[in-house]
This record gives sequence, C-alpha cells and structure tokens, in this order.
Amino acid sequence: MLSLAAVSAGYGSFRALFDVSLEVAAGEAVGVIGPNGAGKTTMMRVISGLVPLVSGAMTFDGRSLNGLSAHRIVERGIAHVPENRRLFPRLTVEDNLRIGAFIAPARARIAERMAWVYDLFPRLKERREQLAGTLSGGEQQMCAIGRALMSAHRRAERPAGARSGRPRLSSRGRPHPARRLLGRAERQRSHPPLVHGAVRDSSEMDIYLLEAVINGLLLGGVLALLALGLNLIFGVVDVVWIAYADLVMCGMYTVYWLHAFGWPLWAASAVAIIGVAALGLLVHLLIIAPVLRAAPINQLLATGGLLFFLQSFTTLLFGTDFRNIGVRLPIIEMGDIFISFARLLAFGFALVGAVALYVFLKRTYLGVAIRAISQDREIMGLMGVDQRRIYLVTSMIGGGLAGLGGCLLVLQYDVHPFLGNTFGPLIFMICVLGGLGNMIGGFVASFIISQIISIGGYYYSSEWAYVLAFTLFIVLMFIRPRGILAR
Repeated sequence: MLSLAAVSAGYGSFRALFDVSLEVAAGEAVGVIGPNGAGKTTMMRVISGLVPLVSGAMTFDGRSLNGLSAHRIVERGIAHVPENRRLFPRLTVEDNLRIGAFIAPARARIAERMAWVYDLFPRLKERREQLAGTLSGGEQQMCAIGRALMSAHRRAERPAGARSGRPRLSSRGRPHPARRLLGRAERQRSHPPLVHGAVRDSSEMDIYLLEAVINGLLLGGVLALLALGLNLIFGVVDVVWIAYADLVMCGMYTVYWLHAFGWPLWAASAVAIIGVAALGLLVHLLIIAPVLRAAPINQLLATGGLLFFLQSFTTLLFGTDFRNIGVRLPIIEMGDIFISFARLLAFGFALVGAVALYVFLKRTYLGVAIRAISQDREIMGLMGVDQRRIYLVTSMIGGGLAGLGGCLLVLQYDVHPFLGNTFGPLIFMICVLGGLGNMIGGFVASFIISQIISIGGYYYSSEWAYVLAFTLFIVLMFIRPRGILAR
C-alpha cells in the first residue's frame, strides 16, 4: 500500500535521510524505531509532503507521491498526527475535528465521521465546546488522533507515546440646520478649542459632550471594520499591508465616479466592494506572494511601494482635487442632540459587515481554516488545506472589507489621492494597539481611539486629539507591547 524506495531527504544542505526503503501493507502496523536524530520525524514529514524528496520514490496504492504538496497527499488518503500534537489551541475541540475533515470527500460524511470519533473518544464529546489548548495532555492526544481520522479513507500515523487499545478620526461631517446655535456647524466639523474666558451652561456642555461620545462611537464602527480587514490579512498571511488604507481610497473613487455617471448609490457601492476585493486578490498574487518568504523589511518595502504607486496613479488620473459625492442625507434630532444620518448609516453597515465576517469565520469550513492557519501555518497541509487558496480568499475578504469601508467613508469625507495618509497610520495604530492579528483586540482598540479623537476634539482641537491618541498608543506599547488584550 505505502512504499518508500531509496528515499533521501533533508533540510537545505543538511541530509537527514539516506536511501531509506519501507513497505507497509494494507492492514499492517509498522513501527519505526531509532534514537533521537535518526530521522524518524523527517521520514514522516517526507511521506506527508512537508519535506521534499531529494531522491528516491514514494507510492501509495500504486500511485506516485513524488512532488505532491501536503494537501494533495491528504487527498490521496494519508493522514499524519504531528509530533507534539500541534492542535489549534484557540479553536474548540469540535472545530479542530472539523478542520480535519476539510477535504471534499470528508465534508460529505462529516456527521458520520464525527460520531465515529466521538464513539472512539467519548471524552472528546464531553469537551467538544472547550478550547483545545485547555485540554489535558491525554485529551489533546485524543483530539490530535481524532482530527487525523476525520478525513474519509485515511490512515493515521500513531505518534510516539500514544497507547494502543480503544480509549474512552474626526470627520468633515455635514452642516447642521441653520436653526442650530451660531457656529455649531463649524464646531461639529473641527471642534476648535473654547475661547479663553467663555462661559457655557453646564447642561449645554453635557449635550455637546454626549454628542461627541456618540460621534466617536459611530466613527469607531467604521474604523473597527477596517481594522478587522487589516488584522485578518496579517493574521493569516503574516504580512502587514501598509497600503491597506489606499485600497479604501480606491473604493471611494469607484463609488464617486460611478455615482457621477448616474449609477445609483447601492449599485456603485456593490461594484466598489467587488472591485476592491478583486484588487486585494491581485495585490496578493502580484506583490505579496513573491515576497512571502522574504525578510519582513522587504515585505514592508513592497507594500510601501504599492502605497506610493496607488497615490501617484490616482493623482495622475484625477489630480489632487478634493471631490465630494454630493449625497445629502438628513440630520437626526434627538432632543438637543443632532446626529448625522450618514454616520449612523455607516455604523450600521460596518456592524453588519463585522457580524457577517464573524459568522463566516465561525460557521464555514473556509472560516475555520482561516482561524486555524493564523495559529499554525506549517501543519495546515496535513489537514488537506491548500495554504495558497486560503491566502487568496483572505486577501479577497480583506479587500472587500476595504471596499465596504470606502463606500461608508465616501458619505462622510471628500475623496482625494492622499486620503490613505490620514487613515493609514490610524488603522495601523489601532491594529498594533489591539495586537497585530488579534481581531477582537483591534475591534476594542478602534472604539478606544475613536473616543479619544472625538472627545479630545471636543475639548481641544482635532490636532490635539490626534496627539493624545498617539501619546496613549506610545504609553500603552510600553505597558502592553503585544497589545491591550494579549494573553
């Protein structure tokens, strides 16, 4: 069934296996015994496709395995329980088992396979909603073996030590109506500091402060959406897209020009989301994929070069003019508080986008794979997952979120080629503050920063509000360098 003939392999210039031959017949259990450093783990990794052959041949059921990637070998019917279990610690037991059934034949029989694994390991059924990283060592070993058994028609390698037997920003905003207090529209736009000596009624101050808090909450929703997109890409691909905010700018220009040519706003927004998602795909294929294994500085230079290209190209096409989409939405009055409907609408759609992303990551096979690959990239091939496909899907989703953010921001801000210089550092700061790759941390940090900007702008000015936000960011980086919610 499984045959190795004169297999040699290693790591770079180091050779770990020399002309190893092995035969495993159907129904046969074969043990490989040797001291540390003899090449046992390397041989398993070669069979699984994690380490490439240098010479020799491997066949399974009479078909060659030479040159196949790890996920293709899983599709052929070989499963590998890796050394030290390598579970995905922040996924539940059931999600770990589900990711083992990623290949198509296993998905069709997932209920049957899940029931079989739970019958083999009843303890796992009791712990199915528990995070895998909190299981005991024995329970983790059960989960690792069960995960390997989840794929249909696969044989599981029993790792060493396993026992046999059957176990049991501050916005430009919209002018308020003329009946508001004189100067209110300007104050809503830039929040200038109070004139020295001015006296304001305390109840009026409370109303203005409450409005600032509400505006900060609404701004935080859009920032959270963009932070989710950037954190998703970093958590999966492990590359920071410095030019992410410039994708938002591309989405804003798309909506602006389509609407200028007579398209309804909803249709222009749909095209913008799809178009920027496709742009995210192209960015990965043309810029990110070639530098995935390069030094981090090279990755930053590549995405930084994209930033300058997008800014220069849009300047060449459209000039440096500030362009307004011209859509006038009403102002909502709640007593003496006035709320921009554009901001409220943007917050609502941002919330819908965030919830849709959560459901996708939680309920779909691709979503579970995305969450898993952010925790352990190396072994994803052993689950039958093609990493390149996950990278492409993630880049498209991240681009789509940037496109959605552009559709929401164009209702509130003028679009120009250098808009990314305003939002880019802000989004990056939010992601770092929450912990790069930590989507929950980024979500929380978005509302913290937006409240500082909004309330700081109310008491002082928008410039001082940004100074306060960046000062807090620097201080928290000394106290919590891995992010405010880092474990």
